[in-house]
Amino acid sequence: MSGAGGGGGGSGDQLLDEQLAALLNSEDEATAAAALMSAAAAGFGGSAAAAAAYSTSGVVGGAGYLVRRVSLTDLFNNCVRTALQQGLVFTLPIFIMCILFKVLCHTVGEGFEETGISFLPRQIIHVSSGCLGLVILHHLFQEFTMLVLLQGLLAYITILLAHTFLSRRCGLATALLSLIFHLICQVYLPADSWQKIRGPLMVLSLKVVSIGFDLDRQLLLLVPGVFEFFGYAFNVGTVVFGPWVAFLDYMTIIQIKDRPMNFSWLLTAIRAYVLSIGSLLYSTCFSNWIIIDGSYKWLIAFRDAQSFRFSHYFTCYTSEATAIASGIGASRYREAGNSETKWDLRVCKPLNVELPRSLVDVVTNWNLPMHRWLKQYVFNQSLHYGKFPAVLLTYIASSLLHGMNFQLSAVLLSIGVYSYIEYVLRQRLASIFNLCIESRPCSSAGGGGEGGSGQASNGSSAHQCMEHPGRQIAGRRLSNLLFTCLAIFHLSYLGLLFDTSPISEQGYSYQHTLSKWAELDYLSHLVAGASFAFYMLIR
Repeated sequence: MSGAGGGGGGSGDQLLDEQLAALLNSEDEATAAAALMSAAAAGFGGSAAAAAAYSTSGVVGGAGYLVRRVSLTDLFNNCVRTALQQGLVFTLPIFIMCILFKVLCHTVGEGFEETGISFLPRQIIHVSSGCLGLVILHHLFQEFTMLVLLQGLLAYITILLAHTFLSRRCGLATALLSLIFHLICQVYLPADSWQKIRGPLMVLSLKVVSIGFDLDRQLLLLVPGVFEFFGYAFNVGTVVFGPWVAFLDYMTIIQIKDRPMNFSWLLTAIRAYVLSIGSLLYSTCFSNWIIIDGSYKWLIAFRDAQSFRFSHYFTCYTSEATAIASGIGASRYREAGNSETKWDLRVCKPLNVELPRSLVDVVTNWNLPMHRWLKQYVFNQSLHYGKFPAVLLTYIASSLLHGMNFQLSAVLLSIGVYSYIEYVLRQRLASIFNLCIESRPCSSAGGGGEGGSGQASNGSSAHQCMEHPGRQIAGRRLSNLLFTCLAIFHLSYLGLLFDTSPISEQGYSYQHTLSKWAELDYLSHLVAGASFAFYMLIR
């Protein structure tokens, strides 16, 4: 797939299929930043080095060279316009197809409600959902669509057999199948091909595993029918970018009266789509324009990490837009006898990631559906082994879902260890100084605002906070601010790994990971180690 470009002219204005496909890793954005930078490079004759050089106006790096920031006019003409055109060419057809699917659901559903026939419209809606999803997959992935279809077929057969012959083992069976299928694909597919298709495969794995465990817990009493499973697994609004939604949430698309096509629905979908394009432009063009090459190395690390995060926001907001446009993501609220539908699906919360209270905030708000899936189907399912094993299994499951990649595994493991150290340290400091400075805010119940007592928002027992006005409130705010700065520091260090080097399309090696951290003297890991040593001294 390629689209008309608008910056450099000729074939350099067209994105390669490989670059576009790299943007499709819905739950894993390891290669997204590289693809976005490659998109900008298309406007400069097709090299990432040329794009980087342009973004800083002159020779990049080198001692004694002057690095200047280009004008906004040049930035627009040679980067923003190209990235905007390619982003629209890539995502707008999917967004429009999702809206058309919602129109079909609304029209067919209402038409058959009037005739009193209730069985046929569900078949039409589910078949349409799956078929449109396959059209999108084939348009973007061509022959790799068969892999997604094959995993879906094997998963459905596994669900049927496990539910019939294996009591309460359906979830485990589907999880094992997904793991084996992913490992086989990773071993036998070329590295660049695996990087392209693993996003849709992972989204499908989240769906089928959730069905298996929901059957085990009897949240689903019957195995979904063939048409319902087909529509859910390959749903047009979630098949490429995600997000993961539970089967019962998907089934709400047939509730036409509770999911109206009104202004609120359209405005929410368009808002998410606009935010996705804005995130794309910032990641591709503006991050390198604001902080230019030649700056202090930690500023460069912050810039590259933030560019990666905004490529992740692009994926999240696009998934949010397509899901809502297709009719998924509404909640029904009833107050004082009145009911109201709110399109309130949230995939990520960028503000909580960019300015986090703690690393726990980052982990939670990075991908809300993925976090909920891991907590519900991995952490809670393994909690009977103990809390630490459950946490460990959760991070292992997350690593496996993203593929056997040293870089991703190292980052996930690091942020898991960092979060634990921060959690226990802040809990101990809160107890010593009687301040609300834990990883989660204190409950507002029983005390003034953030300084209340009771249960923390994460469900754990909150420290009894009896703050007094004046110095203690100032101490709380200063302490939380320092921990926010520490979280941003760690994110810069970890996010630096996801750069725009050519090897990103093949997957990162351990040498690349260690070399990047070595450039920053392993300072983040040293700080984390010092924090844990300090905790051991005061515990």
